[in-house]
Amino acid sequence: MSEQSKDKNAFVLSRKRIAIWIVCLLLLTSIGKLVAYEILGASELRDRIGQRVVLPSGLLKEPTGLTGRVCYLKRVKYRMNTRLGFFDLELNCESPQETTTLADEIAIGLSPRETLDLLIVTNKLAGLEPEQFLAQNPIPIVAHRGASKDAPENTLPAFEKAWLQGADAIEGDFHLTADNEIVCVHDANIRHYTQKNIEVKNLTLAELKKLDFGRWHDKQFAGTKIPTFKEVIATIPTGKRIFIEIKSDAKLVPPLIKQIRNSSLKLDQIVIISFRQDVIKAVEDKWPELKTFWLTRFKANENGELEPRPRTVLRTLESLGTNGLSTHFEGLTSELVKSFQKAGYEYHVWTVDEIPQAKMLVEIGVQSITTNVPQKIGQAIRGSSK
Repeated sequence: MSEQSKDKNAFVLSRKRIAIWIVCLLLLTSIGKLVAYEILGASELRDRIGQRVVLPSGLLKEPTGLTGRVCYLKRVKYRMNTRLGFFDLELNCESPQETTTLADEIAIGLSPRETLDLLIVTNKLAGLEPEQFLAQNPIPIVAHRGASKDAPENTLPAFEKAWLQGADAIEGDFHLTADNEIVCVHDANIRHYTQKNIEVKNLTLAELKKLDFGRWHDKQFAGTKIPTFKEVIATIPTGKRIFIEIKSDAKLVPPLIKQIRNSSLKLDQIVIISFRQDVIKAVEDKWPELKTFWLTRFKANENGELEPRPRTVLRTLESLGTNGLSTHFEGLTSELVKSFQKAGYEYHVWTVDEIPQAKMLVEIGVQSITTNVPQKIGQAIRGSSK
């Protein structure tokens, strides 16, 4: 072999060695960054998914109005770069004083130092007593069919009482009449309210308006009329919300969307909920910017397993494209709630009328509580200052 060939082979071998060293160095750097990622708060951030965090003053580079606001941490992702990496956080933020959602999803990038700042402030807040924490960061209270213990459900007196009792939102049930009007009533058949065995869909609005929907609850409400959707939303104060439960089929969706568009309500004041998958899908298809929650209920079978299976529910949420889940409160655990929140979905509960249950649900991280007694539950978990 000539000297020239030997030199060439040596040069090639040298280049290969250099390349191997570079690869090893990059791998060591990556491992170092991953170690730093864990040391600088990754595990703690992951543990806080579905919980509240606080954006410290000066954390955000641009004025967004979010500084000092309480946010729900939805998702954490680590992104490497020359500054030892960034944590990409996706947040759902609300004002500590108001429950008006500012944005469904806000993504921010944090350096390790900024992440420590966030955790320091959040840990300081988490160190408060539960009553102090809740007083500063109230969980939304949703009045189930209005203040339905004190007034006939789904009527204007019930909704007006709910606002007077400090509810952050009202929940109402809606059906379509024979003449395509939207009315607020829970049962498809109105016998429970009026003693008349007939369904809403077989009566016109004018015919329904002739009936008494209040006396069944108490004689002081005699003469109370069934309200229309327009009449219900006219009661909503600025900054408050409505959870619209569609009880009938997806035929109600087009006229509902038309009335919402013609109203003065803002998008962040509206949540559409339904047990019916076709309804949620119809809303998402026609107006994806509207927030929707699918309703279901977990029950334990003979073997102690939840039905429907959480994985099945998660697949349903994904297929519907909905924003979250709302279930009955029984049997919920922190692990179950967090499993959905870590997947990017909000978790809400109904119908909670007892104080110990409400406090337990706040502790496990639910994002709103629907109740028949908004004043009682609101005062219990926030204090009586509201």
